[in-house]
Amino acid sequence: MYAFGDLKIVAGCDIGALGPKEGQPILYVWSPLYAVLGILFWVPLVLAYVLFKENRRPAALWILLPAAGFYAAFSVVAALTDMPSDIRGFFVSIINSIAVSFCLVWLLAGRIGGRHRFVTAVLVLLIFAGMAGLALINIGDSTYMAALAIFMGVTFGVYTIAFTIATMLSRRQMTGLRFSLWAIPGCLIGTAIPFSVILIIEMMQYRYAGMVWQFLLQTLVAAAFFYVALLPFLILFFVNGFWRQRFEAICLRKKAAAAATTDLPPQV
Repeated sequence: MYAFGDLKIVAGCDIGALGPKEGQPILYVWSPLYAVLGILFWVPLVLAYVLFKENRRPAALWILLPAAGFYAAFSVVAALTDMPSDIRGFFVSIINSIAVSFCLVWLLAGRIGGRHRFVTAVLVLLIFAGMAGLALINIGDSTYMAALAIFMGVTFGVYTIAFTIATMLSRRQMTGLRFSLWAIPGCLIGTAIPFSVILIIEMMQYRYAGMVWQFLLQTLVAAAFFYVALLPFLILFFVNGFWRQRFEAICLRKKAAAAATTDLPPQV
């Protein structure tokens, strides 16, 4: 059932002779646009497939598989840990924002890649910022909004640093295994930088025993999380020739024709 407009909400409970069965009615205005906002988040991803000819191929759908697998893994963890609905909804917003942003970057790699690294980084940042903005529309809690914005910023920074380091250190012999191995210290360094800023801020406010060890542990866990989330995409980039072209457009600044149809052989 769908309803909109002025909704009257009444809480009721039969407490016998202790008091009334119903409380005071609460008036809540529900706009039909609220339902559209949830759909609006997925519009950019759909448009990337519909508007751009190079993405109207079955191979372009493979980028959705790692994102779907990560979401499925989170659903299993949430079910096993009996995660509260509000916390689960918040993490779903984070996962959706990062997954859609990541997919959009590589779906548009032929158009935003092949440029100066700074220009490409700014275009990628705009994609992340745009998807974060759409996600924030659906979050009413200001605390969660700030957390989502910070997490999106940290994610962009971690992967930008990780891809930069792995590209520089494996440029002479670019293979899937070599790049994936160098992405490990890349994720670690990329995670340590924002976490160090947080540590400094906390140390300025208060200190406690084991603070540095806690920081190191949190950094390692977060870096492992970012790397595990990235690894399925890296496998796709080097196993599937279609996606390796997109990867090279971003990381190696190779010009990729917008309507390129030639698949490169696997390179692992």
